[in-house]
Amino acid sequence: MYEPIFNAALNFSTYPFAYAKVLVQLGHEPLAPYSANSYFGLGRNLRVQRLPGVFSYIRFIADHDGFVGIFRGALSKFLTDLVYGYTFSVTKNRILEDTDPDKKEELLNSLYSEGVAKMCAVVISHPFHVISIRCMAQFIGRETIYEFPFFSSFSDIASHDGWKGFFAGLVPRMLFELINFAVWRLLYHSVCNYFFDENKPISANHRNYVRISTSIFAPMVTYPLQLASVVSCVSGSSLRAGNPPCMPVYNTWIHSLRHLYKLNEHKRGSAMFIRYFNPNSINLLHDI
Repeated sequence: MYEPIFNAALNFSTYPFAYAKVLVQLGHEPLAPYSANSYFGLGRNLRVQRLPGVFSYIRFIADHDGFVGIFRGALSKFLTDLVYGYTFSVTKNRILEDTDPDKKEELLNSLYSEGVAKMCAVVISHPFHVISIRCMAQFIGRETIYEFPFFSSFSDIASHDGWKGFFAGLVPRMLFELINFAVWRLLYHSVCNYFFDENKPISANHRNYVRISTSIFAPMVTYPLQLASVVSCVSGSSLRAGNPPCMPVYNTWIHSLRHLYKLNEHKRGSAMFIRYFNPNSINLLHDI
């Protein structure tokens, strides 16, 4: 039961990177693009427009809010991770208790137990997730509504959005978690069972390498769903970040996803170190 606390603490230590990523996902680009050579110029002097990386973004936040400011909203994120991790662990263990011990390692049982556990964890932790995302989004409009101990946060969501506001962006987040896990688990199972010698058991080190490599690939497929979830958590809220001119007010998460694809913004925030400027981002409020 200490694993959820450890994971939440680990995420807390890297919170400034998550903070900057959410602001980028919301389309907030306060730093001007600059001209640079392309890495794919193949010897030619190909110039592209790049955006400053994550470290410059974190420094920009620190310049406005100080060192403590780069951890603004970290407590709500820690609470989200803690609730998610604890719910996932309890649910998974309960399912495994009712599973035939001889079948615990089978692929389908693994997909079922962890898939159900992830869905329960997402649903229960989502109200805290919405508060966490909006707490970060406050940087854009300089609000102070979503602050500890979060009484004003619950009050603002209930009065402005109703009970549905606590579950804004839930569906794309569930799809992201479920599809991401399924893709990863199937890849991991396939590589471990079909890419190695059947007569020679795969070592623990090789399994770790396969686990890491496949876990990196899976989110590349499902990232637009994660982006749509973050955008939906804020769109149409009482925050300046969720309304024009910062962001269009989307009717549904599908509406936001279609619009992001249309502007080629569906990968926004997926790369935080080498970032390219998309000219279509200036037309975010058009062709809704």
